[in-house]
This record gives sequence, C-alpha cells and structure tokens, in this order.
Amino acid sequence: MSTSCSIEFIWYARCSTCRKAKAWLENHGVRVQVRDIISQTPTARELAAWYEASGYSSARRLCNTSGVSYREDHIKDLLDKGMTNDELFLRMEQNGKLIKRPLLIGTNTQTGKVNFVCAGFKEDEWMRALGL
Repeated sequence: MSTSCSIEFIWYARCSTCRKAKAWLENHGVRVQVRDIISQTPTARELAAWYEASGYSSARRLCNTSGVSYREDHIKDLLDKGMTNDELFLRMEQNGKLIKRPLLIGTNTQTGKVNFVCAGFKEDEWMRALGL
C-alpha cells in the first residue's frame, strides 16, 4: 500500500464482525484511522462519494440489510418503490446503524480521490484493496 493513501476504518465497536476486521487489520500491520459509525456517522455527501467510487452496482450494497433499523424503517420497500440514492444516504446519515459495517475507505492523501471502498468484511476483497 502506498504511503500516499490514508485508510479509514469505520466500525461499530459492539459488532463482532467489526472487532474481527479490526484484529485482522492489526495482524496485517495495516494502519488505519478508526471512526465510530454512531458517534461520527458518515454524511450523506461522504456516502454518495464513496458509492460513486465503489463501483458497486447498487447503493443497497452500502446498507446494513440485516440490521433492525433497516427492517423497522422498511428501507427495502422504500427502495423498491423508488427511493433515490440521495434520500437513502440522508437516512443513513441520520441513523448510522443503516450503514453496512465495517467500512474500509482508502483515499489518496495528495488528490483526495477515493481509491477503494470495501463495505462489510470480506478478507479477499480487503486483501486486494490493500495490496496484500
């Protein structure tokens, strides 16, 4: 990984998958900036930029579809009925638990361009993104 890349690790400390991902990063010697998804919830603007840079075919990939908030707020139904990405990102900004976690965001420190976005912990995806 190039030294001109900053890596942000966005997590929820009570999430076992997030804790596993954090330990994985530490075991691989990956230095990250840690950000709590609840107390420092990503903004709608950040989410939109990350989605654009991610290459994901749907903004739903950034949703915590297994979470209580997703079900209680009927997000799937709203999306199926035409909720826009901007509306989704605003809801996610208002409730960080709607966001898929952990998130790993790599940004070029010189240009500010997002190099990669990994939503959820998938070792093979993270290894490719980090060049390990």
